[in-house]
Amino acid sequence: MLKTPPLQTATATIDTLCGRLASATLLEDRRAAILGLRSFAKQYPASVASGSLRELITTLRRDGLGEAASPRGKSDRRPSAAGSGDVDTIRLVLETLLMLFKPDANSPEASDEIAFFMADEFSMRQDNIALLLNLLDPTSPYADYYSRLYSVNLLSAICAARPERLQECVLSAPLGTSRLVGVLDDTRDAVRNAGLLLLVDLTGGASEELRKIVAFEDVFAKVFVLIRLEGGLADAGITGQDCLSLLANLTRNSASNQTMFRESGCVSQFMQLLREIFPSSTPSTDFAADTREKAGWGLLQLFRFFLVSGEASTPQNQLAFFRAGAAQILLDLAFSSDLPVPLRVLAFQSTADLISNNQPLQEQLAGLQVAVSSADKGALSPPAPQTNGSRSAPHSARGSARTSVEKPRTYIIEALLELTLKQSSAEATLRAAACSLIQAYLGRHDRIKAHFLQRAISGHESNETGANALISLLQPDLNDHNSVVFASWIAQDLVVDITEAKAAFASIKEGGESEDEDVLTSLQSLGSSLEGLLQSNGN
Repeated sequence: MLKTPPLQTATATIDTLCGRLASATLLEDRRAAILGLRSFAKQYPASVASGSLRELITTLRRDGLGEAASPRGKSDRRPSAAGSGDVDTIRLVLETLLMLFKPDANSPEASDEIAFFMADEFSMRQDNIALLLNLLDPTSPYADYYSRLYSVNLLSAICAARPERLQECVLSAPLGTSRLVGVLDDTRDAVRNAGLLLLVDLTGGASEELRKIVAFEDVFAKVFVLIRLEGGLADAGITGQDCLSLLANLTRNSASNQTMFRESGCVSQFMQLLREIFPSSTPSTDFAADTREKAGWGLLQLFRFFLVSGEASTPQNQLAFFRAGAAQILLDLAFSSDLPVPLRVLAFQSTADLISNNQPLQEQLAGLQVAVSSADKGALSPPAPQTNGSRSAPHSARGSARTSVEKPRTYIIEALLELTLKQSSAEATLRAAACSLIQAYLGRHDRIKAHFLQRAISGHESNETGANALISLLQPDLNDHNSVVFASWIAQDLVVDITEAKAAFASIKEGGESEDEDVLTSLQSLGSSLEGLLQSNGN
């Protein structure tokens, strides 16, 4: 009577398959062994990886790419025969390796250590990484859809576990960065987007050398092309945000890459993306609006990387962006009531960075105009040839990034003062951002400060109804404490370290002798206001 055969365990089966993969002489036998290992890879990743990982890599090189193996099992990187590679074997091996990197969460052998073990085995030898990079070569006869997609996914998994080591291998590999950047030209969305994510992960925290080489591969132009292919900033969705992340990784704290960005003509393309932040004139879904706002936030954050105070490349970046019309676009964004407040605040802050410590640009800012809402129409006077801090001729709406027929236009300094000092119903963060732009306009420019102070004193003496920093400071609105705070910030910037300005401020009088009122100096008025506030329960 026949005996029942012993029940074979999964571990024993995996050992058998690993042995068959190592000893089989026929391609069909090795492929059958790989199919068997793949069926166990998700549930028993540790057993499969420990017994077959090196053989899988050897099979990928020998049977997949057709490279001859040396007696020790190492590739001498010579083709064994013309066209002897096998696309199906490449796909099968790559699928198995990906399963080992990402096993089932419920697997008894699932562990983060498996990914580290896999990444170490791959990155231990430069040839292993070069093998995956070679599969990204679009001219290779084996670089089909799955080979390229799975190779990129494998490199991403290695990058997640051992980013520094992968960066070293990519730098050392011939044409390594060219192959990675070239994936962005793939017409298939899945491959291209996977390559984009890999570049984002690889360049995040990468060395300056690697970032320079990636930027040298014309990656900036490729990224802008990709955004346009996805329908522009508003419709690109998560792909557009990944594109901005890649640009941020490459340009952050990198003067050379920022110079390359400017000189490769990308500033004008960046300006086009800035214009796309404006809300659509046609009705759109909440999801589309939210996507546009997120992309706009990322774009403005990227813009500020070019304008970091103290960096050697900042003055050139400021000039290039200002000449391209960035100031007008940013101001129109900041005064657009259709945009969320955080985005408008960031637009104000970006404008402040654009002109900060750059006297020619500070002077030119005063000549720009913005559209104001109908609610503010009565508070602002029409544009006049002379405005706070700069002399300029009246502007038409032609220079605006977003023309408006129904809204009046006013000079930017008047609009900023109105928002900062008069609009008590506006968000405090928005008013503070507008105030910071006024401070950037005044910063380190004594001539602008002198003119601004003279204009403010003249308005105070004539009791003008428009926004005036000195009136808000010396005649505080008890219902709007923020206006006093912002006015004090502006006044401090006007007089700090300038003896003449301090004397002019101290000479200001409050009250009228003809009306039998006590005449107080500005310092006495400030002291009286301060005493009253300290004695009250308010701020």
